[in-house]
Amino acid sequence: MAQLSLDGIARALLLAGRRDQAWPVFEQSLSLAAELYGPHSNAVAGAHNELANLLHDLGRWDAAGRHYRASLDIEAAVSGEDSPRYAVVLNNLGALAEDRGDPAAAEALFRRSLAIREAALPAADTSVVRSRLNLVRLLLRSGQLDEAGALLAAQDASGVAQGNEALRARLLSAELRFRRGALAEAEALLDGVALDDTPAQRPLHIVRELLRADLAAARGDATAARAGRERALAAQAALTGPDSPAARRIQAMLAPAPEPAPAP
Repeated sequence: MAQLSLDGIARALLLAGRRDQAWPVFEQSLSLAAELYGPHSNAVAGAHNELANLLHDLGRWDAAGRHYRASLDIEAAVSGEDSPRYAVVLNNLGALAEDRGDPAAAEALFRRSLAIREAALPAADTSVVRSRLNLVRLLLRSGQLDEAGALLAAQDASGVAQGNEALRARLLSAELRFRRGALAEAEALLDGVALDDTPAQRPLHIVRELLRADLAAARGDATAARAGRERALAAQAALTGPDSPAARRIQAMLAPAPEPAPAP
């Protein structure tokens, strides 16, 4: 029970944006889980994964990778390599590889995670939908638009995405239209995405703002593009901190273009 209470405190700190304070609480939870349940248990694997997620957000990618790998090794031994629990960690390792600029590794991890979940869980399970959309996001940003479009079309036809995952699928569909040059279709899709201010939807606000900024830039409206990216940066800084990798990526979008070199 004490370990569960620590997890709850750590998650509450995360929701409040107090990530630096959540870190030692997650570490305490990991130590307590090992003491209570033994070092090779689902509880310890889960604690490693939770701590890795936080370290990932904070940009401490080497440490995050170590904890994800520790979690994966335990899940392989305890739950098996075909279990949904194992797939969770594979998915998170894929997201880490994507952020580290290794799309090939990320794609392999996302595909393996999705295959496990599709085999073990109902098609309407949220984790199946989330895993598929993670793969779609990567394919879009790797230029594999045809496969991304096919996956989105199949997802839409199934009608199983609900709640935030349905909204996320719509945002990815808008991004697909944008990348294909269908700007009006992308804007129409974005106009149909209604978001609230709950913590779970704040990342979706950031995605929408950045996509609106890209659309404005594509139409030649630099002022609107900059304003959208500034709003996205403020939201990202509030969510993960101003020095997080995600916030720094948006800051880089706002950096002025370098002056052209003078002619010789």
